Amino acid sequence: MLWPYSDNSTKNCIQLHKNVLQLSCIDVKECVSGVMEKLEEYICTLSSKGFKLGEEAIGFIYFGKEMTSAPDWIANIAIECTLKAQRRFDGGFYVSLLETLMNNKVSSRKEAYYLMKEYGIQVS
Repeated sequence: MLWPYSDNSTKNCIQLHKNVLQLSCIDVKECVSGVMEKLEEYICTLSSKGFKLGEEAIGFIYFGKEMTSAPDWIANIAIECTLKAQRRFDGGFYVSLLETLMNNKVSSRKEAYYLMKEYGIQVS
């Protein structure tokens, strides 16, 4: 589980994650085809591509992941779809999307995109 915060306070969560993110961004490697990145690696990849997520957004990401018990790959897809659909990170949209993906028991990226299409969410 990637929620290593004992008291679950947002302030501590963001500060601790910021430190973890700085450490994990040092040696980020390209994702090998077919292998899903860990959430921290995906956030670093986005950052390297110019999508800078602030502390509040990162806090929302981990809050939503913990609340829904989502694996990293589903959280990554929810982040990606949120950025594509909203053209920015919207925490409420992300958490709602994460809940939808988990409730529909999505088992692949292809299924996630199909579901978004079914809900009328433009992500391509």
